[in-house]
Amino acid sequence: MSFGLPESFSVLGLAVVAIGWLRLRAQSKTPVPEFEIWQGRLKTLDPVIDVEDDGHLQEWLDPPQWEAVFSELERTPKESRSLRNAIEKIAPGTV
Repeated sequence: MSFGLPESFSVLGLAVVAIGWLRLRAQSKTPVPEFEIWQGRLKTLDPVIDVEDDGHLQEWLDPPQWEAVFSELERTPKESRSLRNAIEKIAPGTV
C-alpha cells in the first residue's frame, strides 16, 4: 500500500500535533508541583503578606533566594513576620 501526497501530509500533520501536545502536557506538569511546594512552605510560615501579589510572586526570586527568604522568616518571631521585610533583606529593591 502506498501513500499519496495528501495522505502523507495528513499523517505527518497528525504526528506533529501529537508530539506538540505531549511536549506541552509534560511541560505543564513540571511547574505545578514546584509551585505547590513553594506555596505550602509560604503558608506554613504564615508571614504577613504585605506585598502586592499579581499571581507571579514566586517568579520574583530564584529558588536559592526564596530559600533564604524562608530561612529569614523562620528566624523571625511569628508575630513579627513580614514577607516584605524578608524579601528586602535578601534581595533589596525587589519589592
